[in-house]
Amino acid sequence: MNNKSDLGIEENIDGVTLEELLKNKTALKMLLHNHQKIQNENVMLKQDLQRQSTIEKELDRKTEFSKISGMFALCSSVALGFGINFVTNNIVDIKGWILCILGVTFQIISIYYSFRKVERDV
Repeated sequence: MNNKSDLGIEENIDGVTLEELLKNKTALKMLLHNHQKIQNENVMLKQDLQRQSTIEKELDRKTEFSKISGMFALCSSVALGFGINFVTNNIVDIKGWILCILGVTFQIISIYYSFRKVERDV
């Protein structure tokens, strides 16, 4: 049965009691060294977690850009399809040319969102 101190921590660490630790300077140094090592690992893990959170936000934003790009590409295809169909029937048909210009514009916007860089939050 492990005795607990007033702070709720065990008074026995790997078979070494608190009294034995107080009498052993080397064991205390090792304990402090291990504590510092664990603190350093904790800091590194927190930094890794923050880095992963940033990457996740960037990926979410890039997914949004991909969806926007896809919608503009779809609209571009439809507009160009109808525009070219109208223009091939009648070369002076203004609505066909307007749809073609609109389709090309949508395609340019789609390309812009495809290659758009994600801004990092600093």
